[in-house]
Amino acid sequence: MKYPDRLEESYHIALCHFDEIIGPEIVAITPKLQNPFSSIILNLLPTLMDLQDEIVRKDPFLFVNSYFMSYNLMFSLPRMDARGGSEDFMITILITPTEAAGMIALSGLRDILPTLRESVVPHILNFFDHRDAKLLINECENILKGYLEPINLFIESQREVWGKPVFRQQDYRIEE
Repeated sequence: MKYPDRLEESYHIALCHFDEIIGPEIVAITPKLQNPFSSIILNLLPTLMDLQDEIVRKDPFLFVNSYFMSYNLMFSLPRMDARGGSEDFMITILITPTEAAGMIALSGLRDILPTLRESVVPHILNFFDHRDAKLLINECENILKGYLEPINLFIESQREVWGKPVFRQQDYRIEE
């Protein structure tokens, strides 16, 4: 597979769910990831839900590796027929690839995560009542799309301060 010489920076918002049977999974992500590391990112992102630290479960947390950086907020919603009486979710703002200035910009988005959470909660609760997974995915993707422009504008405003990064493909290890 031929990879580009340079990687374009991209921003994404994702909603993950911890399924009682199959474990953590991505419910919705917008826009779709389209870079050479998409499969690595899509496999790793939902596993962040495995963190069981009480501090992480209450406050937004940053995650960084060589493929992506993310700001994440986990939350639980009550559901009587769920194991433990609740369902766990995580809302994520993701930037790929990773670089220091992007991390600084990402850290400025802490306050938008609770707003994102509150925007998707009514749709998740509706899903609990009707169990229409396709409707949940469509509604959540539409909601998340509405936040992309303000997030992009914020990050671009930070780029005026920190500069635009250049990513070279050879800086990243690719496992086939």
